[in-house]
Order: sequence, then structure tokens, then C-alpha cells
Amino acid sequence: MRYLVTAEYVEPGPLLPPQQVAQLVEKLVIPSFEAMAKLEDEKKILGGGVHAGARAGVFVLDVASHDEANRVLQSLPFWGVLRWTLVPLQGFRARAADERTMLEQLKTML
Repeated sequence: MRYLVTAEYVEPGPLLPPQQVAQLVEKLVIPSFEAMAKLEDEKKILGGGVHAGARAGVFVLDVASHDEANRVLQSLPFWGVLRWTLVPLQGFRARAADERTMLEQLKTML
């Protein structure tokens, strides 16, 4: 199953002091990006990236099930500080087959 995954940083409220920002980057952000690079190597992330100049990003996740998608996202260190949206994707070949079936049904009605 493929998913279009979007992630957006959730603002914690008032600005964090620089020391806390440094800790977030060191303990959550960098390890998460390293884990995502490994998922790319494993072909679980098929592509994507971070929005230029923003604290948000998008990628395509290829896993066996909804449960695995959930486990992959929860394994990322910054899982709890991002707002996640997953959209299941239908493959192009499968969609073309569905459209052919629908077209044939339409033709029989004409």
C-alpha cells in the first residue's frame, strides 16, 4: 500500500529558548531525518522531501498495511511533535483497470 504522507510541525506555543531548540534538533530532528534516509534505502519511502523554508514535508510511503504505516511513523523520534496526514494512494494500473470497467458499464447503458 502506498500513502502520500504529509507532516507539519506543531508549534508548542511561545517561542522556545535557543537551548531547547538545539535539544529538539539534536534529539528529534536529525535522528528522524537519518531514520527516514534509512527508510529510503529500504525502499519504504519512495521519494519526497522537506518544504523549502518551512517546517513541513511530504513523502510517499510504501508498506504492507495501515498498521505498518502507523508503526513506521511512530518509530520516528519526531512523531509526537508533528501533525501527520496519510492519504492512501491507488496505483495507476489499478485505476486504469477500474476506469475500463466503468467505461464498459457506461457503454452497455447507452
